[in-house]
Order: sequence, then C-alpha cells, then structure tokens
Amino acid sequence: MKLFSVIAVTAAVCTAQIATAAPAPKQGKHLTAQQASAIAVKRAGGGRVTDIDRKRGYYEVDVYRKGVKYEIRVNAANGRAVITDTDRDDD
Repeated sequence: MKLFSVIAVTAAVCTAQIATAAPAPKQGKHLTAQQASAIAVKRAGGGRVTDIDRKRGYYEVDVYRKGVKYEIRVNAANGRAVITDTDRDDD
C-alpha cells in the first residue's frame, strides 16, 4: 500500500509540474522600417536607402550603391534579406 501511495504522489507532482509549465512564447515582434533598412544596406554591401515599402510580411527596400540600384526584400519576422533585382545606372 505504501508503494502505491508513493507512486500516486509522484504522479501527482509530475502532472502538476507539466500543467504549470511556462506557456509557449508569444510570436516575436516584426522588424521596424529602420531595422529593415539597416539589414538591406548591409546585404547590398553599403549604400543608401532610396525607398522602402511595407508589404504583407516583408519590406521592399531600394538601396543605391556605386551606380547600382538593389531591390531587396527583407522578411519582417526573421530579418532574412534577399536581393530580388539589380539595375545598373548606365548614364
């Protein structure tokens, strides 16, 4: 009978610990336009931001560097940056 009581108490304690575990973390905050701009400039290897648009889930950032315009898409949730287009200024 003592063994059954020990097992029952142990099970109750374990269940209580599981039930009171910390809740799942909330979704992270999205990047600000300023943060997305900094990420895009770094991805282009420097330059200056000429335009930024917030789309659904990402920022579309134009960066101008040494005669080349880079269009960069920055994921607003995780900060991943991808160059989607380049346009050389041939003036």
